[in-house]
Amino acid sequence: MHAWLFVPGNQPHRMAKALASGADVVIIDWEDAVAPDAKVQARAITLDFLRSRPVPPASAPVYIRVHAAGSAEWDADLATLAEASSPRKLAGVVLAKASRPEDVRDTAARLSEALSIVPIIETAAGVERVAEIAAAHPAVARLAWGALDLALDLGLLTLPQELVTHVRCRMVMASRAAGLAPPLDAVFPDVRDEARLAAEAGAARRMGLGGKLAIHPRQVPVIRSAFAPTEEERQWASRVCTAYEAALREGKGAVQVDGRMVDRPVYEMARRLLRED
Repeated sequence: MHAWLFVPGNQPHRMAKALASGADVVIIDWEDAVAPDAKVQARAITLDFLRSRPVPPASAPVYIRVHAAGSAEWDADLATLAEASSPRKLAGVVLAKASRPEDVRDTAARLSEALSIVPIIETAAGVERVAEIAAAHPAVARLAWGALDLALDLGLLTLPQELVTHVRCRMVMASRAAGLAPPLDAVFPDVRDEARLAAEAGAARRMGLGGKLAIHPRQVPVIRSAFAPTEEERQWASRVCTAYEAALREGKGAVQVDGRMVDRPVYEMARRLLRED
């Protein structure tokens, strides 16, 4: 579940391409990717698409990004979802600009209990209350964050690396404390620069994030590769597991692997890495 791909909600041909892109999750966007005068059309097109598409067993889960809680468009979004006749074809909603725990609870109150919520942290208020948002409701599956809207909220042209690191750290800690899956990193806006995308995704993975939002199908394989264990990591994990399990059979609680001490926490990290393979 590493690559989450946005697709505009008023373009069904692109929705079909997104589902065939190899993305782990597809997010049909009713917010920023749709012009203000096309919102009603986007909702209708999305529901028609969901009703008509088959759902093969290996199909990527589909989420819909809804507007910020309390806005008129959010109200219309949730009213539309309440009338939808195909909830089984929808995994949940991505809640734009989540800034308070009440935003999550108000959204959950109007959704089917079968749908999960992924709040996107895109404001200073959201960053400051991220732990409360993460723990706001059982429907919260994981967190995501948006660098472009956060920069706008802060009055900056771009976010400096210090702020990126700060937000990522807050997201990772809040997610773990709330028992959520690791959070999703912000989109990388230059769809042509795959090298920088890979570097940014790799940095996010090293900080403990679990995936990244994408805005184009060509970004999907780059993100999936960046979040997958490397061959070197796999080999290290295999050596650790083999050596530690042999040590346990001899009644030892620690062993050296490649000159480094391996005890239970290192062993568990290696086992986790191999499960990701």
